[in-house]
Amino acid sequence: MAAAKVAFDVRTQPGVAAAWSEVGDAGRVTVHVRLQPEGELRAAATAAAALDAAPLPGAEEVTLAVAVPAAPGLAPVEISQARAHQDGMPFPAALEAADTLRRVAIAAEVGITSSALSLRLDDHTTAGPSPLTTAAAALRGVAGVPSPVTVEYRPRDSSRSVSVEVADDGPSAELLAALDELTVRPDVSRIVHHEQRGQDRPLLDVQTDDPEAVARLLTTVADDHPPRPRTAFSAHTATNAPPLNGYVGLPLAGADPPPPAAEAAPILASYEADLRAFLLRTAEAGTATCSVTDGRSVQCLAELPLWHEAGTTTEDVEACFAAITAAWRHAGLTSGERALGTEIWSRGPHVPGPAGVDVARIRGTTDGIRVSVESPTVR
Repeated sequence: MAAAKVAFDVRTQPGVAAAWSEVGDAGRVTVHVRLQPEGELRAAATAAAALDAAPLPGAEEVTLAVAVPAAPGLAPVEISQARAHQDGMPFPAALEAADTLRRVAIAAEVGITSSALSLRLDDHTTAGPSPLTTAAAALRGVAGVPSPVTVEYRPRDSSRSVSVEVADDGPSAELLAALDELTVRPDVSRIVHHEQRGQDRPLLDVQTDDPEAVARLLTTVADDHPPRPRTAFSAHTATNAPPLNGYVGLPLAGADPPPPAAEAAPILASYEADLRAFLLRTAEAGTATCSVTDGRSVQCLAELPLWHEAGTTTEDVEACFAAITAAWRHAGLTSGERALGTEIWSRGPHVPGPAGVDVARIRGTTDGIRVSVESPTVR
């Protein structure tokens, strides 16, 4: 009954064409929503919030399934979101990204599964000489699309399947060209590429009738683009025969490359030095403390205890705050959103910005001013 009420309530939302619930075996509950072709995807966020809040005793698997039909210039969208799913990006952010992706010319269909984004290529792109290279260039040229996005397609007149995660910094142009070459080989039946997760490497899995030939190709591809770790690959047949495992751009019998954390260490040290210097330039007072987050980025914090000085006034603190943000603007940072009293500054689209700084935050405290900065993430 609770699921039916969610569907009934969602049905009255703007942009919703239909909504219904389905109760299956083993405690499976699904709320289906079909939006208007040109409706805003935020209606799906409303449905997800209602489903998360609904009391569904005994339900072991609760899923929101949303379908958005195609419209002129808009690819269809299919969404399957588990209730209260916490991994990946927030669901509203995934919806916003999907709304952007469905407008990209290469998209035949956009999908969201548990907040992960996928895009199926249109026939025109897949018929071209380099579908993956074309797709990566298109996705990286669109603002507001988080990474990675899984690019999927089946080469024409074949049963082969291709699934490649595309991020801002990978796969490299050389590896994309090699993957485009593999997609047209008759001995290759499946290609799956996963981008880096935490401290894991990017991973390429190729199912082929000729693992030796695929491995030979991949070991000749340049994939040395620090700070990005080298891609690991596995080439294997559809049987249980042992796979050929290696690293793109390295001989099969060669030594393993350093682990991703070791590859990132010198770059993180450089970022830390840059961030410390930035904070010291921000204000000579206060102390800067830094820490490495998850082995992939550096965060530094400075507390400016302005109220500890006798005679400090509110105007003094406001003037210091304004002077700091003016210095940031001069250095190339751009003021963005505010969150709980914190101003968030980041690199502008056309200005390099201060070395090593990706995001800077500033807020007033009971002691004075708190400043924190964060380096780019080493992928």
